[in-house]
Amino acid sequence: MNFLTLFRVNWSYIIFYTIDFFIILYVLQRFLFKKILKILEDRENEIKVSLENSKIIEEKKEEMEKIYRDKMIETQKESEDIIEKAKEAAENIRSEMLSLTKKESKKILEESEKEAQKFHDQMYENLKKEILDLVVITTQKALSNLIDEKEKQKIISKSIEYIKNEK
Repeated sequence: MNFLTLFRVNWSYIIFYTIDFFIILYVLQRFLFKKILKILEDRENEIKVSLENSKIIEEKKEEMEKIYRDKMIETQKESEDIIEKAKEAAENIRSEMLSLTKKESKKILEESEKEAQKFHDQMYENLKKEILDLVVITTQKALSNLIDEKEKQKIISKSIEYIKNEK
């Protein structure tokens, strides 16, 4: 027996599905992959900016601590009586400055995290919408020659319901 007839290989289907596969691959590469790469690059840049901002905040904190130390040296030279009072006041100022700096850093980090999460959620929703559109278009094109209009609508509806339920 012939191998092709034994396994019921239909060359027209093989060629059709191969061409269809390459068309889908081209559409994905042309429209989807570039957008995803751009989104990832933008996200990477945002993270770099956030890291640079945190470094700047750290440098400002160190600069403030240096200024504080310089003021402490000056007050020690003035007098022994003022030294005790200045130490107490300086310690309070230092604690307040550190707590303010920590609060400010924490606030900036929280805002960055919120922005990153918002961006991530938005990109996720956009990607889901684009994939849903591609699935509908691909399904319509793939099924256009195989089944009648009622069957197409049933399959598309089932596919959309399945994708929505996958959330």
